[in-house]
Formats: sequence, structure tokens, C-alpha cells
Amino acid sequence: MTNDLFDRIKADKGPLGNWADKAEGYYVFPKLEGPISNRMSFNGKKVITWSVNDYLGLANHPEVLKADGEAAIEHGMAYPMGARMMSGHTDFHEQLERECAEFVGKDKDYGTIENGKIADLIILDKNPLENITSSKTING
Repeated sequence: MTNDLFDRIKADKGPLGNWADKAEGYYVFPKLEGPISNRMSFNGKKVITWSVNDYLGLANHPEVLKADGEAAIEHGMAYPMGARMMSGHTDFHEQLERECAEFVGKDKDYGTIENGKIADLIILDKNPLENITSSKTING
């Protein structure tokens, strides 16, 4: 057995190597075919596409395409995407959150840090890493 990394990869390409002959020798995932959707074809078989943000299958709906095109004309197409901690967010994101919360009747439960509201964070008076009982005292 060789210790050279490249020789070892050539000898055993691993699970992604199974598709190297379909991708000019590169290590890639299998090619999906058909319109971008939550269900696409792979080797002639319909499969669920987990990597597409189209869980409801509405991305190609005529009304969604129309609204998407109008929004792109009005706002452009370079807004932050992905996790907020990495890419940030805008006033439009906050507006969408408020409107969605109102739509599902949760606008009174979320949105600000105060007693009685549901939150994804808590504010502690002391560091629980120094003393776990510090997590019993929540500020606010």
C-alpha cells in the first residue's frame, strides 16, 4: 500500500468516485435532470431533491415566477442569502418576518425581548459556564 495520497485516491475513489466517469474524472455528485424543483430525475428515475429550497414545489408556479421577476426588477438580485450570522439581513427580511408572524397569528408572541414573549435566546445575569446554577436566574 502506498502512502502517496494521490495514488490512494486513484486506487479507491470512494463513494463519489463512482460518478467520476460521468464528470470528466472529477469527484462530483450525480447529475440531476429536469426543471429545478423538489423532485427531479436521476438516471431516469424521479427522486426527491433535498438541496433545493423548493420544499413545496412552488418555485416554477406561474404566479411565483411572476412575483419573483417583479421583485428582481424592483429590488435587484444581490440580497444576502444563507445564514444571517454569515451574510446578514435587511429591512426587507425583518418586514417579511413581521408579515409572516401576523399571517399565522404569532405577531404578539414573537419579535421583541420581553417577559411573556417566545424567544430563541435568554439573557442571564451570570455565566453558566462558571456555575451551572446561574442558568436559574434569567434577566428580564
